[in-house]
Order: sequence, then C-alpha cells, then structure tokens
Amino acid sequence: MIAPLLISLSVASLAVYLRVSSQEEIVKVTAGAIAIIGLLLSLYFAPMWIKALLLTVPLFNNRLDTLDFFG
Repeated sequence: MIAPLLISLSVASLAVYLRVSSQEEIVKVTAGAIAIIGLLLSLYFAPMWIKALLLTVPLFNNRLDTLDFFG
C-alpha cells in the first residue's frame, strides 16, 4: 500500500507545482483538479496511523489554542 501512496503524492505534488508555476488558465484549473484528486487518493491509500494522526492533530490544536500560552 505504500507504493500507491507515494505515486499519488508525487502526482499531486507535480500538479501543485504546475499550478503555481504556469501562466495558462486551463493548465492551472486542470492541475488544481488533478492535485485534489491525487490528495484524496493519497488519503485513501495512507496507512491507518497516518489517518488517525490527521484526525487527532486538529483536536489537540484546538485545545492548545484555548490554553493561551503566549498571553
């Protein structure tokens, strides 16, 4: 399952690079769509511990914001 994850992440990364560096509008739209599809596929192929980490980080981030460490 790690090979499809790496392939979809690399395709999504290339699409994001094309979206940022291109001047053509149709290339930007197409690259953005491919990047979103690639990121969704990478979430599908990701191991369970990565999915669990992605779900728990926002919960802890919200709790850390309410503690107000810096003033």
